[in-house]
Amino acid sequence: EAQVLLPGRSVVLVSAKHAGRYVHLDSSNSVIGVMRPTWVTESEIFKVVNAGNGEIALYNRDRGRFLRMDQRFFGPVCDGSAQVAENALTPGMQWERFKVIEAGSVEIALPCNAHNRFVRMNNSFVCDSSDTCNADQLPPHWTGERFRVIVAR
Repeated sequence: EAQVLLPGRSVVLVSAKHAGRYVHLDSSNSVIGVMRPTWVTESEIFKVVNAGNGEIALYNRDRGRFLRMDQRFFGPVCDGSAQVAENALTPGMQWERFKVIEAGSVEIALPCNAHNRFVRMNNSFVCDSSDTCNADQLPPHWTGERFRVIVAR
């Protein structure tokens, strides 16, 4: 399933734990899970960008921002980067880089090496981060860290 996150593709991420909840970058720069019955908006479509070293970045054209795992005083949370062009990923933008880990038959997980944590949709439907965990050691009982990928275009 990791092959669906190929650079150049536009994708939608759906929580495996919270069925029907799409990863959405909202206008306040928060990353939340929204419920959509049958459609998605541009705020849920991310373009896969090659970040080098076997990593990807996810760019939202609607907001002009990359998905990132930002460091806050209470721990890393997911939000959007500063507004930049999709070809403006710099070597210093480490919080915007993710590996793609196969996490089941049709699921992936996205660890951020800079924080040694996975993107997670928590029980409040907010995307934050897991506890620290090596990218190759995703525990089987961590379900909020698993996503299904829909190719949008």
